[in-house]
Amino acid sequence: MQHIIIKNNGPVKDFEMDVNKFNVLIGEQATGKSTIAKSIYYSRYFKTIISNFLIQVMESGTYYGELVKKTTWFYKYITHDIKDTFVQLFGYSWELDSSFNIHYSFTDGVWVECKLSNRYNGKKYITEDYSPKLKKKIKLLQEEALLMYEESEKIQLSLELGRENKSRNRAYLLNKVNEIFEDDLTTYYIPAGRSMITLLSASRATMNSLQNIDFVMNRFLELIDGVRSVYQDGVDNAFKYFPRGNRTFDVHDISTQIIKMQKGEYRSERSQEVLRVNIGENDYQDIAINFASSGQQEIMWLLNFLYVLMLRDEKSFVIIEEPEAHIYPSLQKDIIDFIIQFVNICNGNVFVTTHSPYVLMTMNNAYYAGCIADKNKQVDVSKVKKPVYRIKKNDLTAIKLVSALDEKLIDLLDGDDGEISSHMIDDVSEIINEEYTSLFMINERGINE
Repeated sequence: MQHIIIKNNGPVKDFEMDVNKFNVLIGEQATGKSTIAKSIYYSRYFKTIISNFLIQVMESGTYYGELVKKTTWFYKYITHDIKDTFVQLFGYSWELDSSFNIHYSFTDGVWVECKLSNRYNGKKYITEDYSPKLKKKIKLLQEEALLMYEESEKIQLSLELGRENKSRNRAYLLNKVNEIFEDDLTTYYIPAGRSMITLLSASRATMNSLQNIDFVMNRFLELIDGVRSVYQDGVDNAFKYFPRGNRTFDVHDISTQIIKMQKGEYRSERSQEVLRVNIGENDYQDIAINFASSGQQEIMWLLNFLYVLMLRDEKSFVIIEEPEAHIYPSLQKDIIDFIIQFVNICNGNVFVTTHSPYVLMTMNNAYYAGCIADKNKQVDVSKVKKPVYRIKKNDLTAIKLVSALDEKLIDLLDGDDGEISSHMIDDVSEIINEEYTSLFMINERGINE
């Protein structure tokens, strides 16, 4: 199982967790949920940068125009990308604590690490490190990538054969990287504040001029731009852009779920984004996305993007911030059920940050159902929870972050019962109930007196 350790990264002073198939982090504002999510994204992004480096070497023998030498290894070339990504996610390192550290283990003997070193007039700079096993294996792949490039240069290939050769070599390198990391998941980050997307999409020129847009939001906007055309004929027809043989799910069932949750069918046509809403029998109205409710805007590209991943049959590690934002509790449940369904269909991973007890309760029910089904094969849990909406035993990590200095995080799972500790799910309700009881007793005493 993958594992992350974070030391002194902003509000996160000392954090450690197993990175599971399903992960949920709940807590108040300013307890470090986003910092932890970004630390996981950053650590997993190392694999993406390494893969991109190897592919560029195989295709051109260079990395961003610089000739790659046989005696200079990958970590020398990618250090700029690693540091640039860090700055965009966390800011400059000058003010970080000297003991800052992010350590991410993919598997036994394969890890990446980011820490500080004092250089240049005492200033603290980011430095990255790799496990000896990882260094050795990627060095061998770098040699293979260079050899692929040199051989392609020697052989006169037609344009079509050249493309086929590069495509074959690219697939080989990506597969070898995945084998080394024992991880074949592509990492995506779906940030909070998704209603901003409709505003930013209204003017690409304006958006491109906004230098202060958050890195993860910028990346997500780029992803959306790449798949928006899939929905030019609506959500119900999106599957036609991804021809597949046998699917493990019913595309019309999934699209119906999405349309129901969005209360309309998203369409992107002629550079205009609309939500097509039924207003009567065989009659509908197109509402411009920027006039949809904030809740609809928040879930629009959360659902649409996950559906594209499902249609592409892409195994993914998806980080999702605040899936509950601006939506009613019953819809919060539906959204989490959809996310669980997505993970089970695509055999991926998900990391969710939330403020909502309803998100936690829905995760809890899914996990409890999975534990019951695992414990007693004779029990028909499907009457309440179909397999696609369950979380299997040992596949969930649930952590609560608290602001108290003496207790920074709480493991929410009860090992004996196979569920989240009930008193942790919605602690504020107990406070509210106690307050109400006190008011009731005051009122009763006043009436009796």
